[in-house]
Amino acid sequence: MKCIPVFLLCAAAVFAQTFTTGQAARLVIGQPTFTSQDTNSSNTTLGSASGIAYAADTLFVADSNGVGASPSNNRVLVYSGLSSQLPAPTAPLAYNSKCPVCVGQATVVLGQPDFVTNTVNANATNTSLRN
Repeated sequence: MKCIPVFLLCAAAVFAQTFTTGQAARLVIGQPTFTSQDTNSSNTTLGSASGIAYAADTLFVADSNGVGASPSNNRVLVYSGLSSQLPAPTAPLAYNSKCPVCVGQATVVLGQPDFVTNTVNANATNTSLRN
């Protein structure tokens, strides 16, 4: 039984991608370019990601600013079928736009009535979020 964690650790190491500290990003989700700071709200624009989770090919992003700075969209964006929205890690990139790897379109918004509203709610309810 004591060798099971070691086996799992070794198996994870074999299948893990090789990342290097300081490695450059390959793509951007939520902004039109790598250096943009667009504060608008939409299904393709994030204001300020304060938390993320990934499960079952779905990305969940808490789009609010935990320190109280702007922007704070008071919502959670859900990107269903994320792998179909992203290029493969070794796929060649077609440079036919300003940023060919600025991708991702949220399919569901939680905490706001639509993708463009970013109302600050005094209290969280069953239909709204605060931070």
